Amino acid sequence: MFIDIEFDGKPEGIAAVREINERVPNCQVVYLTNYLQYAVDVYQANHV
Repeated sequence: MFIDIEFDGKPEGIAAVREINERVPNCQVVYLTNYLQYAVDVYQANHV
């Protein structure tokens, strides 16, 4: 799955990926974003 980190100015993509990790543990996630400030936050959820 390709997903953006920021929705409506908030990093909602990370929370969405945590939910996806629980429901579909084999789903591979790739984050897309223009915001370097979220580089560390993405490690709150599993991703490729």
